[in-house]
Amino acid sequence: MSEVSEKFKEIRKKKQFTQQMLADLLNVKKQNISNIEGGLQKPSFELMKKLIEKLNINSNWLIANIGSMFNQAPNEALKDELRKEFENLLKSKGL
Repeated sequence: MSEVSEKFKEIRKKKQFTQQMLADLLNVKKQNISNIEGGLQKPSFELMKKLIEKLNINSNWLIANIGSMFNQAPNEALKDELRKEFENLLKSKGL
């Protein structure tokens, strides 16, 4: 079994998805997910791209085993944006 196939399974289990749920999310057949996880089929670039985008997977982790499974940047960017808006609101209220 390849490292990518193991990671597909690890991601699916971490998200508590069935193979069918992951297949539906990625718009493929359940058999494709089963074959990938079993090492019988390699995921296409497009399928990996969908997985990364839809589940916020860290591509460095998926491809090169660098970093954590999930990207953290979007959450941090959102926190910074909300903090700035809150500060602006306080300034506008004279606080």
